Parts: sequence; C-alpha cells; structure tokens
Amino acid sequence: MSTALEGRCLCGAVRMSAVPEAERLFACHCSICRLWTGGVFLGFSAEAADVTITGPVRHYRSSPFGERTSCESCGSPLWFREDGKAYEFTAGLFPATRDWPLHNENYTDRAHRALLLAGDHKRVTSADYEARAPHVEALS
Repeated sequence: MSTALEGRCLCGAVRMSAVPEAERLFACHCSICRLWTGGVFLGFSAEAADVTITGPVRHYRSSPFGERTSCESCGSPLWFREDGKAYEFTAGLFPATRDWPLHNENYTDRAHRALLLAGDHKRVTSADYEARAPHVEALS
C-alpha cells in the first residue's frame, strides 16, 4: 500500500498521516492493552518513515520496551510503539480502516469473554505470544 491514511483524535487537536504496512488489523487483549483502552486494542502498523503527526501528544512509558501515546487535550489513545519499531495505531482513529479484515488476535486467553472477536483469523494465546517475544504478561 502506498496511500497515506488520515486520522485524528476525538477533539481533532492531533492529526496523523500514516502509510500502513498492510490493509489488515490486529487485536490485543494483553493486560496493558486492556488497561490502556478499557477493552481490546484494535490497530494497524506503519513504519516511522511513513508517519506524520501534528498536535499535542503525551507519551507514557508503559513497559521497559515501549511507550503509549495519547492526545494531551482529550486523552484519546493514539498509538503504541516499541523502541525503534513501527507505530501501532489505534484503528478507530482512521476511518479508512473500517472495512479491513482482522488478521490476528493476541492474548486471547486473557480477553474478557464479551470482547473475543468472531471470524476466521489467527488466534494467539499469551503463552504462545510470550514464547516468541517475552513482553507483557511477564510484567503483570
């Protein structure tokens, strides 16, 4: 994909432009994502070179390996980013992602039962995710 998507926070103070790595979404039910979003984090990835952001943002170091960012004015969750890696944007801020398919759902065994997502996509448990990349649950 080479077309940039346009997104914004709830109040419009933060504007984002991002070229997605792929037209697909991921979902995460890890403990930190649940606390940050109040439910499930639904997002997409974009490389830093393909991202432009304007407006007042607040960064929060949520783990030893990355930070979460929100609008300084309205508090909307904007993105998670591991150190030196791609941005993981909140999909709901970008209207063009509305019809994208869900590619994978992580930490499915940690999800609230009402928030498990239907459909034919890859489902990854916390043990499987942590075996590949020790991250969140080791901190909880």
